[in-house]
Amino acid sequence: MRRIWPILRGLFGFAEKVHTALWLIELVGVSAMIGFLVAGIRLYVSQHSNWFVVAGGFIVSFAIFSLPRPLYRLFRRWKAREPVYTIRFDYIPGNMLDNGWVRAYPANTDVKPKATLASDAPVAGSIVIDAPDGHAYDHRVPRNVRLSDRLVFAAKYTTGTMIFTQVELSSKDGTQTEYKWIKYEPGKGPPHPTKGYDEHECTFPIMGKPLQNGWRNFEISLPDVVAQTWAKRGLIFKGVTVFRLRARLGISPIQFYESR
Repeated sequence: MRRIWPILRGLFGFAEKVHTALWLIELVGVSAMIGFLVAGIRLYVSQHSNWFVVAGGFIVSFAIFSLPRPLYRLFRRWKAREPVYTIRFDYIPGNMLDNGWVRAYPANTDVKPKATLASDAPVAGSIVIDAPDGHAYDHRVPRNVRLSDRLVFAAKYTTGTMIFTQVELSSKDGTQTEYKWIKYEPGKGPPHPTKGYDEHECTFPIMGKPLQNGWRNFEISLPDVVAQTWAKRGLIFKGVTVFRLRARLGISPIQFYESR
C-alpha cells in the first residue's frame, strides 16, 4: 500500500496539470473568438458608417416630427415629476383664514369658512370646506412659484362650487401685462367668456378623471387653457398668481408643477 500511494499521488498531480492546461487553452480560444467578433463588427461599422449615420438621422427626425401632442404632454409631465409647491391643509382644525388664505368676497362679513378632514376623499390630506354661497377665498401664489404651468388636484363639486385661477398674461410683444381669471367647471363644451364678466373671466369646462365618492381628479395645463381662452384676444401665458375657491366643496392638496 505504501508503494501504491506515491504512484496514485503522481497520477492525480498529472491529471490536475492536464486539466489546468486544457482550461487555459479553452480560455485563450474563447477570448480569441470574442476578439475576432468585436474586430469584425468594428470593421463592418467603419466600412458602412455613412449608412448608419443616415439611418440614425432618419429615425430620429421621423420620431421628432411625428411625435403626437399627447406624447409631448407626457414628456413634459415626466420632466416635471415633483411639484415645486403644494397648498396643504395639514393645519386643520385651524382655520383657512389663519393659514395663508384671504377672503376674496364679500368684504362686509365676519363669517369664516369651516373646514374638516374629508373622510370619503381618495386623496390623503383632503378637506371639506363649508362656506356660504357667494363666499370666495384666495390663496396667493408665492412669487417664486408663479412660473408654474400645471396644476394637479382632486375636488368634489357641490351646488355653488367654483374653482378659479388668476393668470398673468402679456401681449405678444411683451409691452403689456394683464391679470385675468379662469373658472373651471366639470363638463364638456368649448371655453367661453363668463356671462356678465366677459372682460375679466373665462369659463373652462373640464372633464377630469372620475374618482370614488363623487370626487374628480384634475390636471390642468395652464398654457393650454390660456391658448383656448385669452389667447384669442392676443394674450399669452406668463404665470399663475392666485388660486380661488368658492362656496362648499371638497378639495385635495393643490400641487403646482413647472415643466418649462
